[in-house]
Amino acid sequence: MFAKSEKWIGNPPTPEVSKWVSRETEVLGWQKYLGELIAWAMQASLELGNEIEHASKWPGPLTWSEMTLHQRARSMRLFAIVKSTFASHARTSALINAFSEGISLASSNVDMNPGVQISNGFELIRQLTLEYSIRTRSEALTFRTALANRTFALSASETSPSSIVTDTIRRIDMNLHGIRSLLELYQRQ
Repeated sequence: MFAKSEKWIGNPPTPEVSKWVSRETEVLGWQKYLGELIAWAMQASLELGNEIEHASKWPGPLTWSEMTLHQRARSMRLFAIVKSTFASHARTSALINAFSEGISLASSNVDMNPGVQISNGFELIRQLTLEYSIRTRSEALTFRTALANRTFALSASETSPSSIVTDTIRRIDMNLHGIRSLLELYQRQ
């Protein structure tokens, strides 16, 4: 699918990992990257984009035995894309390497087969989504409190005198949506 449309598709998205300096920016950064990856993949294949989206939300392990031959091929390609994308981000690279060795990122008491998991991109996406999600109620409350304590001031380039109120409300709505997205990830676990 990529070979046929290669000239029309740009490079895979690159996350701004230099901005991942806190737990909140990690979680929001991963969600932003995941959305960009899904959109990028859909340029070549609606099927792959949908599979990435479903994998990120899947409640249990995604194993080779549940995949068709074509899904396995797409999964291996996805694994290579994600691994090369995060090669320069030490934390995510370490997580991907641990996953490749058969270590479950989601649960310490789940044993995986490294020979099979080494290239399972869908399961990698699922486990990285769990890693970069809110894990506890107290973490969710911390994010909610951080939103409540923010000051929303817009620069002159972000608004005009006639729309400052609506632009400020829009900025608050965007931040609120980000926190809601984080909380939805917590509720799925």
